[in-house]
Amino acid sequence: MTDYLANNGKPWSPEDLAALAKVYPDTDNATLARIFRRSLSSIKNAAVNNELKKSAAYLEREKPGQFRSGHPTWNKGTHFRPRGSEKGQFKPGHKPHTWLPIGSERVTKEGYPAAQAERYRLPATGLGAGQPHRVGEASRQTRA
Repeated sequence: MTDYLANNGKPWSPEDLAALAKVYPDTDNATLARIFRRSLSSIKNAAVNNELKKSAAYLEREKPGQFRSGHPTWNKGTHFRPRGSEKGQFKPGHKPHTWLPIGSERVTKEGYPAAQAERYRLPATGLGAGQPHRVGEASRQTRA
């Protein structure tokens, strides 16, 4: 039994490169790998190093790297659910382990005391651009 990668690791001879340049534009890489008895990556690297390109007719005919029209998708009708997202979501009424009530104090990793301050946000409209206010304060002012 002959080794199908008999030329694996050997440098390309000028004759092989000339033959590759002749057939590369219109032949797929898997067939070229069998002809030259080299790996697919060897064919690709030789083509890149020698600036060989596939012909426009080959690209139109084969359309490598594209879906064919009418191709059935494997995920049609399914919803996106990242792996692990089911168990990582907080259920109603639960809080993260890092949650602290407003006004509580703690010690940082560096040893400094830190207090949980009131939660502020910048309003999109209302009290003026850039003026922080308490959450819910704007709704009380607009009702009055």
